[in-house]
Parts: sequence; structure tokens; C-alpha cells
Amino acid sequence: MSTPVTLEIPTAAQEVVTPEKLAPDDRAAFEQGKSVRSLVIIRFVAGLVGVLLPLALIGVDFVFLGQSCVRVRGSLSAYYHSGARDIFVLGLGIVGFLLAAYKITRATLGNVFSLTAGLAIIGVATLPTGRPGPVPAGECGSGGAEAALTPLQQRFDEDTVATWHGWCAVIAFLAFAAICFYTAFRDRKYPMLRPAQVRARPRWRRLEGLFAALDNRIGWQFHLVCGVLILAAIGFFAITAVAGIDELPGGFGPTWVVEVAGIMIFSASWFAKGLDDYFSRREPLSPCVTRTVEDAVVAAAAEPARA
Repeated sequence: MSTPVTLEIPTAAQEVVTPEKLAPDDRAAFEQGKSVRSLVIIRFVAGLVGVLLPLALIGVDFVFLGQSCVRVRGSLSAYYHSGARDIFVLGLGIVGFLLAAYKITRATLGNVFSLTAGLAIIGVATLPTGRPGPVPAGECGSGGAEAALTPLQQRFDEDTVATWHGWCAVIAFLAFAAICFYTAFRDRKYPMLRPAQVRARPRWRRLEGLFAALDNRIGWQFHLVCGVLILAAIGFFAITAVAGIDELPGGFGPTWVVEVAGIMIFSASWFAKGLDDYFSRREPLSPCVTRTVEDAVVAAAAEPARA
């Protein structure tokens, strides 16, 4: 007969879990922390899509241009009116839904910011920006037909939809900064319960060791700096817009630079926080201390041996 595992949860009554009552995958998730790793994978996928999206848009647009040149458009949003539209909508849709749904059941200010960012990103993906003007003759991408108005633009006017798109982008980036600041505040107020420690199988120990060393060095100051940099990027965009600067050295548009920089900075903070979850430095699913659960599992496993 299996030994019951008793879990003392501060916010609820005592719960007795008998291993044979659990499905095999639920028992494995409980014993091996796979639920936590699932959350880490969500963080990793959202961050990875955000980092790779600019490269994917440029690559797919290059294929559809059919010319022996690579053209970086004025903004990421401009790719909505290119052959890379599906990649743009799909990529931002993935990031938006993951941000909106991540830990949505937890009533925290951080989740409010995450939900706001997710919904705003979905708005950026579904509300197209204004169509770009024609490319001057002789430049990469010239000679193409003008993009047609979408049904949404025809119904509400192109400039109106572009304004909605712009506000969604601003809200998303402000929410990114707010998430970084909230993470810094929370990590400073509630220090980690334990350092990151390697626990992987031998073939993964070296890689996990690098991540553990990185996670132990990153503190709340890192997230604070990320938030400040995102606000600085927004400020830089405002300055270039007021000054009428349409192109930066290297031929990149200021909007494109700010969008890519903001996404990269937020992805770095998001990934770093995912490492805390992966190494169980703080209970990611509830305010309970994970050590209570770990001690209960160890005690239950030791009971048959003592008998």
C-alpha cells in the first residue's frame, strides 16, 4: 500500500494525496517538477519567437521580393503589407496569446501587466499600420505594386486603424517596461529562497551549469535596467518622430530600431525570470514555499524503507 503524501498548504485545508490516485503523467509532473518546466518552456517560446521574428520577416520578405538584395523596411509593422504578412501576424499572435495566458489565474499586478501586453500585441498584429509609400526607383524593392487596403481599413479608414495600431504598440512597450519594473521590485522585496543548482542528467549538466551560474549572477538590478532601457527606447522614438528623422545611419528606420531593441531587451528579462522558475528559486505556481512539497515527497519515499 502506498504511503499518503501530506501537503500543508497555508491558504487551504490539509490535503492528503495518495500516489495510486494520480494519473501517471500527473504523478511524474508532481515528482519531477514538469509543471514548472512547462511554464519555463512557455517563457522560452515567447522570448524565442520575439527574438527570431525580425530575422524571419526580413528573410521571408527577401524571398517574396524576388530580387538579389535585402531590404529592411521602416518598421516591423510595415511587414504586414509585404509577402511576410502571415509570419508577422502569426509571430505576434503567438507572443500575444502566451503573454496574456501566462499564469493568468494568479491575481498579481505582474499578471495585469502581462495580460495588458498580450492583448496589446494581439492588437498590433490584427490592426494594420498605414501602407508604406512607394520605394524610389533604383532602390531594393522598387517596382512593386501598392498594397491593397484590408477590409478593416476600408471599413474604418486607413489612418484611423493605423492610429489604433500605434496606440496598441505604445501600450505594449509600456507594459513591457512595467513587467520589468515589477519583476525588479518583487525580486528585491522577496529574495530568492535558494540558489540555482544543477540537477540535469549528465549530458545536460554543462549547459545547465552555465545557466545556473548566469541565473545566480542576475539580480533584481538586471530587470530594473531592462525597464529603464525600454523607456529610453520609447523616448528615443519620440525624439526622432518630433525631429522628423526617417532614417538612421546604416539605412535603418528609427521605428524598426526601437521595436527590435525593445523586444530584445524584454525577451532578455523574460528569459532571465524563466531561469528562476526552472531552478525552483521561488515557487512559481502559488505563494507556498516549494520546500514543503519537496520535504513531503522525500519523507513519503523514505517511509517504506524504514518499515
